[in-house]
Amino acid sequence: MTQNPPDMKIRLSADLRRQVEAAAKQNNRTLNSEIVSRLEASFRSPAAPMDDTPARHADLSRLSEKVEWLEQRLLVLEKREK
Repeated sequence: MTQNPPDMKIRLSADLRRQVEAAAKQNNRTLNSEIVSRLEASFRSPAAPMDDTPARHADLSRLSEKVEWLEQRLLVLEKREK
């Protein structure tokens, strides 16, 4: 016989709860099903980290600098063509 997992209580801010409730309604799910679905999805896609780490900030900063450099380079090349 399959045993049900024990109940688990979580605390959500009022704003987060409203967001999850709205998403559940939009997806035609119960509140519990919406939370489970989102948790499962977060474990399936590790390429999209949810944490806000210093390493991630450094990566974003380097990417931003590279984009800025590329944009400047593009402007120079476009001026040469005129």
